[in-house]
Amino acid sequence: MNNFVLYGQWVVVVISLLGVALVSSTKHNTRLSGYIVTALGRLSGAVLFIFLDLYAFVLVNIIHTIIGLRGYFKNKKELSLNIDNRKKEKAERKDWIFDIENTRRENVGLSKFETYS
Repeated sequence: MNNFVLYGQWVVVVISLLGVALVSSTKHNTRLSGYIVTALGRLSGAVLFIFLDLYAFVLVNIIHTIIGLRGYFKNKKELSLNIDNRKKEKAERKDWIFDIENTRRENVGLSKFETYS
């Protein structure tokens, strides 16, 4: 039991530091991984505190686990919404450019394009 606590605390520290490093990334997918690693670190901390009978710390770590998982799912959803909007905006810009070019071609007496490609 003492060895579990002795080595377990260092495992929790390493996982927590890795989570902080990932969450602070500017890359979205890396940040998402950071939320999961942070939740894992907090959950392992909660397990360790159960063995030490420190239930207030167990509660805090479980709350942080939930916050980490919420951050992951919230940011994952926002990313997917962003991608859908960006694809829609890209198609609208493509149509807009196509219309402008055909208008320009018509004004200078050239034939219109039938398709974008």
